[in-house]
Amino acid sequence: MQALAQVPLARLTRSPWAWLPVVFWSAVAIVVAFGARSMGGSGGVDRALLGGFGSVAVPLLSFAIVGTTVSSDSLKTAIRPVVAFGASPAHAVLATVLTSMLASAVLSSILGIVVVLVAGSAHTASDLVSAFWIGALGGACYASWFSFGATFGQRGTGRATLLVLDYVFGASSGGTVSAIALVTPRGNVQSLLGGVSPSEVSQRTSSVALVLLTAACLLFTLRRTRNV
Repeated sequence: MQALAQVPLARLTRSPWAWLPVVFWSAVAIVVAFGARSMGGSGGVDRALLGGFGSVAVPLLSFAIVGTTVSSDSLKTAIRPVVAFGASPAHAVLATVLTSMLASAVLSSILGIVVVLVAGSAHTASDLVSAFWIGALGGACYASWFSFGATFGQRGTGRATLLVLDYVFGASSGGTVSAIALVTPRGNVQSLLGGVSPSEVSQRTSSVALVLLTAACLLFTLRRTRNV
């Protein structure tokens, strides 16, 4: 498995262009955090986490990472070179998806801490811890979500479809979020960051929903890539 992970990892680390979207969306989150700080008040950290970080940077950063690990192609096409050398399709898929999940989780958690530090001096240790684990869980879930999307379409265009669906069904409208948001990363990430909860569920429920959604997407991805 470790050897198979070297291929998607190389795609991430050896292409300077692959990091441009990551840097850009991270910068957007930090700029929003500076804006929240300049507004003053006690809600600067919450505004920064809900706005530029949770709503924009985490999903789009993860989208870019998954796109790089599959070479902007379908997941089946991305793993064919290693499968041709005798690797198990399931192991190749796991190596690719788990690499995306790990990269997204690490970068999102680090960015969450940076956003909290930038957004205001009134932050507490609990703010930093929350930003860290919510960023990690949200980043991993989004990576699994988009990896599943990469199993659709000749060029993995299902990634973009799931990006749109996540925004349409996961975003709040008029201060409410529909029950269907429970099966989207956005609805649950916003709930954990203090936003409107899907069907007014608890934050604990949203965290469990993210874990289950991550596992479900990974399972469906494996089922759709059994025959390469």
